[in-house]
Order: sequence, then C-alpha cells, then structure tokens
Amino acid sequence: MASLWKRPESKFWFACFTTRDGKRRKVSTKTTDRRAALKIANEFEDAYRNQRTAEQVQKVIRQAHEEMTGEKISDVSVKDFVRRWTEQKAAEGVAEASLKFYSHCTGRFVTWLAKDAEKPLAWVTREKLEQFRRSLAGKLSAKTVQHQIKGLRMLFRDARKEYGIENPAEFVKAARAEKGAGSLKKASFTLNELRTLVRNVEGEWKTLTLLGAYTGARLADLQFLSWENVDFTARILRFTTRKTGRDMLVPIAPALLRRLEEIGGMGSKGFVVPGLARKKSNTLSGEFTDLLRCCGLRKDTAGTSGPRRHVALSFHSLRHGVVSMLKQGGASVSVAMEFAGHDSEQMSAHYTTVSDEALRTAAESLPDLEAVAENEDFNHRRDAEEESAS
Repeated sequence: MASLWKRPESKFWFACFTTRDGKRRKVSTKTTDRRAALKIANEFEDAYRNQRTAEQVQKVIRQAHEEMTGEKISDVSVKDFVRRWTEQKAAEGVAEASLKFYSHCTGRFVTWLAKDAEKPLAWVTREKLEQFRRSLAGKLSAKTVQHQIKGLRMLFRDARKEYGIENPAEFVKAARAEKGAGSLKKASFTLNELRTLVRNVEGEWKTLTLLGAYTGARLADLQFLSWENVDFTARILRFTTRKTGRDMLVPIAPALLRRLEEIGGMGSKGFVVPGLARKKSNTLSGEFTDLLRCCGLRKDTAGTSGPRRHVALSFHSLRHGVVSMLKQGGASVSVAMEFAGHDSEQMSAHYTTVSDEALRTAAESLPDLEAVAENEDFNHRRDAEEESAS
C-alpha cells in the first residue's frame, strides 16, 4: 500500500511506494492536496508494479489530476506546442540570435521525432530525450549538444508551468566535450599577434578589427554600429547588444578614437563600416578567417570529418583578448568583464557595480596596437602551453 511523506521545506506531498522488484521509491506528486496525492501515489505503485509504459503512467497522472482538481490538462502535441512556444518568444521581443537558437534546437528535436511529434507533450520522457541526445553524438560537437539540451529544458520548463506536466529534460545530462588533438581551444590573441593583424588589414576591416580589439563587442554588434552610437564628446560607444539586449556604454580607447576621427567625426551619418554592414555575419566570419590566414595567424585542422572542429583564433578571440589586455593593464576581473559586457551568474558574484571612472581608466590602459614596440609581448596562457608542449 502506498503512503505519503512531506519534506519539511516542501509544500508538495511525496508518494512512497514499492516497485515490482521490492525497492522503495519516493516521487513528488506535485500537489498539496493530500487526498489527490494519495490517489496519485497508489497509481504510481500500480504503474511500477505492472510495468506500464511511460505514456500510460503519464495518462494515469493526468486523469488523477483532472478527477481531484477538476482542471483538464491539455493534450497539445509536441509539434504544436513548439510552434506556439517559438511564436511566443518572438512576440516577447527576444534577441534575434536567441530566437534563432530556440528555433534550431526545437526544430531539430521535432524533425527527429518525425510522426511522434504529433503525440501529446506528456508522451516525451527523460528516456526519449536521452535517445535524442545519443542520436546527436558524432554528428554535432559536444558543445552544440549541450546547447541543444539546454534549449529543450527551457521548452519543457514552460510546458510544465502551463500544463503541469513533468519536465523530462530537467535531469538529462549533456555530452561532455572530449579532450584531444581533434578539438582546439578557443583563445585570445597575443599582443604581438594583434599588432601583426592590424598592420596587415586595411580599410573597413582595419576599423572593424580595432573596434573588436578595443571593445570586446561581438561581430554582429560592431557590424551594424552607426555613427549615432559614437559620442565623440564623452568618448563613449553606446549600443544595445543583439544577443542579450544589454545596453552598453564602452569608453573609447585613445587609439580607437584616433581611428574613428580619421574615417569620420561629429556629424557623420550611417554605419561606421557601411560596406561590411551590407554583408551577412557568417560571410564576415569567413573573410576574417582569410585575413588571419594571410597574416599567418590561422591554424586549421586539416582533413577532419564528423563534428565541427574549433579553431584557436576567430573574431570572437578579440573579445577574449581585450579582457586579457585589461587584466595585464591592471584592471580587476570585474572591471574587465563589465567592460566587455559579459553576462553570467559566475561573474555577477564578483561584483555589484563598476564605476564609469574605473571603465575609463581601463580604456586608457589599453596599448596602441598600431605603435611599433619590439620587446613588448603580451603573453597568454596558450603561449605557455605551446612552449611546454614543444
């Protein structure tokens, strides 16, 4: 006979029952109604003892919920909920990059389900999601699989709020990135590498490279930076990040200010790099890769197949680079991260606010990448690792 138990810190009743093999189980009923919880507990025990399918167990729970509360749980299909969920995210005004992420991860899951995507949301179990995760192994990088599972957790978290079903993705572990020669770590540029790059690029690419090196902003944000975002009087760049929607105020370093004054100035209109603004971001990433190769800074892994291989240097490496340069200049971790606009729970634990003066001082400490300084080297951890490896 099943029984009930309640944690001191929880408002929900837990079902305590014995499985067919004699093991005792405790499962939350997700209800505060004792009578409803006991009914669910008995149904749990019956389901486990008779080895019912996951779909049958979910059906039993829905029926018990409807009988005890009078509320009917919708049998919306996975496919329909995914469509409604992504439409809702778009209506909420989430960033374009985030919306693209939601669409890709949920779309991939629906495609994998095939005809089963027409089944109710409650049909999806943890085991089903783990099968899906395993199907991605060898096709996508471990990091991409991690993002995929993260997106599904968000999807089913909202489904749980709306329909009261369990979140089957909550405890699904994502694949860990494998260590080895086939997977290169993303790194920042050394100061000498940055100088080599700046000396070998021209025109709008030189401007865009200096913007990345001195602000740490993402490629898409800098590509569409307009002269209205440049405050020459206050020496500040003002823009909103496309990925997170964060309002940024980045002090303009002296060397970057010089470049901006060379190509524009007060009263200028339009994009700062109009020619590059007309291109797609992935096209720009490819062009930047070609520039790195021409400068001898790009080292690709040739002849690889299967999951995508990450290369050491990319435009995003400029984002890591400015953080490293700021630290070398004496800035604290919190100032460096705030300067580059990093948003994370880990970083929020390091600080509450960073003053404008601290950010301005940090900008002033950044080196002039166009100056010739032989004997000046900015060492990154990657250099030390390469030396020790050789």
